[in-house]
Amino acid sequence: MKKFILGFITGGVICAAVTGFAVEYAVSVNPFPITVNGNDAAIEGYNINDSTYFKLRDVADAVGGFEVGFADNTITITTADAPAATPMQSASAVKPTLDPDKEYNYNELLEYYTDDGLPVYNFDGKHYLNISDIQTHTNFDWHKFDDNYIIEYNKYIAFLSLDYYQNIILLNPDDYRTN
Repeated sequence: MKKFILGFITGGVICAAVTGFAVEYAVSVNPFPITVNGNDAAIEGYNINDSTYFKLRDVADAVGGFEVGFADNTITITTADAPAATPMQSASAVKPTLDPDKEYNYNELLEYYTDDGLPVYNFDGKHYLNISDIQTHTNFDWHKFDDNYIIEYNKYIAFLSLDYYQNIILLNPDDYRTN
């Protein structure tokens, strides 16, 4: 009987402790109609603790002017009239170099392809695009690229930082197009 009472008390203490740490959220579907510029919009809304939340993709579809995406474990929002991107400020802004004593076979370093079909190469853990591929498959003028993000494989082949391509060139394509 003592074990039963001890077990009963222990169970009660554990239940009380777990319940005490639980956080309660009052969640309900938004009951109010939603309009955008006076027109009904098909946007799902939820009221959580007296605040209304909407699915971002639904808002993007209803309002327009921006797109929502997900890539590389990052949620991305791209506006139609995105401001000019500023140069990346990071340690990678220092011009990368290849190890002169290391023998690279860039065909073996091919990792994957970008959404626009450009091969991505991995040099010592950093990703690059072959400038020749960019010239062949896009209408970007490589002479307009920032030299700080270009590495030379040899005097005939050069590579551009994938981060620079995705975060600067693709966000401001008109600045880099051939005339």
